[in-house]
Amino acid sequence: MLRVLIVLLVVYLVAVGGGCVVQRRLIYFPSQLDAQTAERIAAQQGLEAWRNTDGELIGWREKTGAEARERPRLLVMHGNAGHALHRRHYIDLLGEAWEIVLLEYPGYGAREGKPSESALRKAATEALDLLRLEDPDLPVYLLGESLGSGVACGLAGERPQQVAGLILITPFSSLSDVAAGHFPFLPVRFIMRDRYDNVHSLQAYDGRVFVLLAGDDEVVPTRYGEKLYASYHGTKDKIVVEGAGHNTILTATTAAEWRRLISFFQD
Repeated sequence: MLRVLIVLLVVYLVAVGGGCVVQRRLIYFPSQLDAQTAERIAAQQGLEAWRNTDGELIGWREKTGAEARERPRLLVMHGNAGHALHRRHYIDLLGEAWEIVLLEYPGYGAREGKPSESALRKAATEALDLLRLEDPDLPVYLLGESLGSGVACGLAGERPQQVAGLILITPFSSLSDVAAGHFPFLPVRFIMRDRYDNVHSLQAYDGRVFVLLAGDDEVVPTRYGEKLYASYHGTKDKIVVEGAGHNTILTATTAAEWRRLISFFQD
């Protein structure tokens, strides 16, 4: 019996050690492509490269003249898979109200680097600074999708006076909560390096927040988004799209529901 217990303990410790080593591979699933291919795809989508002051690619935006960029900006922080060029649909869904700017994460698409919470949050802070440098009088809103909700909430908590509002799609209370739900047999709350604690981040923010939840979310169960929503005490609204899954929520959301989201911020 003692030998069995020792074997089980060894197996458990190996599992914990493995979780420590590969945890970021379980969080981030970037699709990568070379810069030439990325710019060709972007051109087909009517987008152009967005670069920082050093000329480094940091995202994508519509090909429009400077005179057309007089709308409020919506900085999109996408989920943990694919890359920013996969999020062109936000222009079709929300482009009537905002100029959509697609942030690319380090290690995703054609952007160099490696993804981590600190790297993504640094990239988002740089992006906000660049947009404000362009025109400090135009408000900047943030959209965070899934993992991107952690990036968006973190930025709003750090720069509350510079973020006009938040759209959170399939968000969570914290990534540690989600991981603990998926791996209840591991001490994930103690070993996770990238925690994305959205509840904590939003304690420093008091702007408008709109939450869009999938009623049958199999990746980020709806209860974690509900927990985040309940914890926020500022002006807020939410829609739970019944029957929608984590990856089908955008197509399951109706035109009337998108109009309700836009009106929440315009009012």
